[in-house]
Amino acid sequence: MKRKHKLFLVILFCSFFLGGCYNYRELETLAIVTGLSIDKVDNQYQVGTLIANSKKQDASSKEGQSQTIVYTGTGNSVTEAFYNIDLKSPKRLYVGHMAVIVISEDIAKTDLLKITDIMLRSPESRKKFYLVVSRGVKASDILKVTSPLESYPSQNVSMNLKNTATYQGIATDITYSEFLATILEPGINPTLPSITIKGDEEKGAKKENLEQTTPETKVIMDTLSIFKDDKLVGYTTKEESRVINILNNRTQYSILMAPYQDTYISEHISDFKVKKKAVLKNGKPEISIQLSAKGSINEFNADVDLNNPEEIDKLKKLSEKQLKQDIIDSLEKTQQKYHSDIYGFGAILYRKYPDYYKKNEKRWDEEIYPHLDVKVKVSLDLETKGSLEQTIRRAKDGKTS
Repeated sequence: MKRKHKLFLVILFCSFFLGGCYNYRELETLAIVTGLSIDKVDNQYQVGTLIANSKKQDASSKEGQSQTIVYTGTGNSVTEAFYNIDLKSPKRLYVGHMAVIVISEDIAKTDLLKITDIMLRSPESRKKFYLVVSRGVKASDILKVTSPLESYPSQNVSMNLKNTATYQGIATDITYSEFLATILEPGINPTLPSITIKGDEEKGAKKENLEQTTPETKVIMDTLSIFKDDKLVGYTTKEESRVINILNNRTQYSILMAPYQDTYISEHISDFKVKKKAVLKNGKPEISIQLSAKGSINEFNADVDLNNPEEIDKLKKLSEKQLKQDIIDSLEKTQQKYHSDIYGFGAILYRKYPDYYKKNEKRWDEEIYPHLDVKVKVSLDLETKGSLEQTIRRAKDGKTS
């Protein structure tokens, strides 16, 4: 028995050093896809794959070679188009390290679920890549524009997306898995970031675009795209994008521009605390939103004494009024124009009053949400910052108080 016991321990110990994977492939046999684009061309799907150039990573490779290669394929389905790319690539396409999928407006308006379905079924996909909508340009052109700051266009898109989402609140860095969860959750419609190109698309794909101090062609993050169910219905403004991301807890920092006489107060706002509540009164739903945040004045050129608590209080109330109005404007657009509950008020009702929501689910977006009573309360803790306690205008005039 002791001998059998020892033999078992030896076998168990050795098993820790053994590994296997049913779909293991050598790295040199793979074409690493870092980005994907999906367009609709002549009623067919056109898929573009941005592939990392493995030869470029070799120190002995020739100068002037591109860091990336773009292969495209067309087909009656996304799968067929993707497989047709394999006919052109000397290596097997691998999507396990994909950073972003760029979807054209045509696809977003009609066929988005087909795209989400194929990626869900892919065993290699990690489901952590970003989804973006190309606004006014082909999705494939987005992946061709080079940037002097990033090696791959896909990195340029994903880093730009994360930066804009985190520090400005205009975009939202939503992953495929998060988007899919929103699609499947009752009572909420999704949003996606949109992206566009400033300049000539063809010049953006050339090496010369990298060699200029000011590149002629740039990829630029745009505002949020609004979906109703799984279809794109429109876009927001920058101000609307900011408050939507704030209320949906999709950003850490944002910017507020509040008009003051003939100028503006530019503020950096952060530390958001959002409470969204739903109640039924006489069988009708009512929503309340409470938002508190910290604000700091970044730029203000009016003749105002910032050491005076009364003046600060006036600016605070003015800023709260503007932030509240931005929220109301975004609510009205989604209610009256798009009929799309992107704030998840229906989801709140579903959790609190499941019987009511199930009874009215089919009527929610078209009949109930557009007339939903939403009360908004905003509280802003405003402070000045920097070494100068007064505005430049007052300091120049010698006014210290």
